[in-house]
Amino acid sequence: MKSLNMNHLFFSFLVLLISPAILNAAPVIQKKWETAAEFKLPESVIYDETNNVLYVSSMQDDPFKKDGNGFISKVGLDGKIIELNCVTGLNAPKGMAILDGNLYVADVDQLVEIDIEARKITNRYDAVGAGVLNDVIA
Repeated sequence: MKSLNMNHLFFSFLVLLISPAILNAAPVIQKKWETAAEFKLPESVIYDETNNVLYVSSMQDDPFKKDGNGFISKVGLDGKIIELNCVTGLNAPKGMAILDGNLYVADVDQLVEIDIEARKITNRYDAVGAGVLNDVIA
């Protein structure tokens, strides 16, 4: 019985000794890059594997208002903005998905289809009865 208590005491001491080292061993986060502060209320980012770039949706003002001033930016993998206003004419673009060379964007109460190569809106699909669309899944 005495050895069991001694083992328990030793184990407790070992835990107390090691615990601060474990608790203080926080992961190290290193910044790889950052973009210029030119986005206007950015909401979402998606990686385009085909073109090896990122697209960022910016709502600009009110995330629920159909005001026509939202846009999509094209950003390099080094964080440099390639084209701030790559696609314009959106309202408050949010989540995005890429499928068959098209970028699909949730834009208030519409799903907007954008031809990536042409950088043009090719279609708008009304989401009848939707409050506010937030994301897209391909």
